[in-house]
Amino acid sequence: MKKPKLVHIIQSLRTGGAENILVSLAINCKEQFDVTVISQYPEANLPYEKRLIENGIKVVFQNKKRGLDLNNALELYQLLNQIQPDILHTHLHAAVYAIPWYIKHKKCVKIHTVHTIAHMEFPTAHKIAQAIAYRYLHVMPIAISSAVKKSIITQYHITPERIPLITNSVQVKKYTPLTNKVPSSSFTVINVASFYTWKNQILLLEAFYNAVLEKPNMKLIFVGDGNERQNVTNRAIELGIGDKVNFVGITDKVEMYLHKADVFALSSTFEGLSLAILEAYAAGLPVIATNVGGVPDILADGINGLLVPLNDVTAFKNAILKLYSDPDLRKKMSCENQIKVKDYDIEQTTKKYIALYLKNGEAHEAV
Repeated sequence: MKKPKLVHIIQSLRTGGAENILVSLAINCKEQFDVTVISQYPEANLPYEKRLIENGIKVVFQNKKRGLDLNNALELYQLLNQIQPDILHTHLHAAVYAIPWYIKHKKCVKIHTVHTIAHMEFPTAHKIAQAIAYRYLHVMPIAISSAVKKSIITQYHITPERIPLITNSVQVKKYTPLTNKVPSSSFTVINVASFYTWKNQILLLEAFYNAVLEKPNMKLIFVGDGNERQNVTNRAIELGIGDKVNFVGITDKVEMYLHKADVFALSSTFEGLSLAILEAYAAGLPVIATNVGGVPDILADGINGLLVPLNDVTAFKNAILKLYSDPDLRKKMSCENQIKVKDYDIEQTTKKYIALYLKNGEAHEAV
């Protein structure tokens, strides 16, 4: 019996939460489905690209230009005509490029995962196109958190029962804390995130600087890259703490750096459901995070981490100092997080998506 054809489409396979979920899903679904991943941008020798190919997943790279590229929409239409997917699963801005193909292929199962707060996902014109896709082309939105689900309802006026909630997840075993961790004389804070304005690393840097004024034996690790990295680097130098801040860049060994840290910190202006927080939980780290988007869905203030108001440098500094001065609280939060993260294992998410693919495939066959 032939396997159903499952196609994932995304702009690129750079390091990020949506890309992480796509890669894990593609690999974990390959026994049940004939999986193809389409990257709209060219191959760039990135870790996620290598991981897919090493696991036997078919990856097709396109040559999309920056911004709106109508030629890419045509090329994607032709490529999908060749593949003839049974299930088409889009991520991020790739969603609108699939719309022309949706119009003429009613029996294909059409799914779009909303990886962030809905009103922040697309520019205005894309939102209009996506609203048409949801209303008239039978595209099913998937929410990654209750906050994201509420935002989809508000933005697109879709009834709640039409929006499945499937939370983000991680490979829990990959991040299991070391049993033989070597004690360090310094207290290390880590941030794992792309360097974009909404990730707000400047806030974390300012809070860290103020904390260091009171407790000098601290270090800060930034893992990730992006167009704001140089600005954050320059600010660290201006503050005179360049020797205390390590900019790692992109790595496929995130767990190695998490295992060196004492606390994970995320200072975003908005989040859907942070994979980086879940990875920190799996690594046994207490978390400090801004109280935005889907973060409160997974972080209970004072129980498994500390929530701070958005853009409040003083509150963030105080949270760092609180965990610095209370190792017993850090240990308690670490235990809580290692229990909590079991509900967010990739195997559970994969099962939910497979059930969704198959259920909707059967419904389309009956039409």
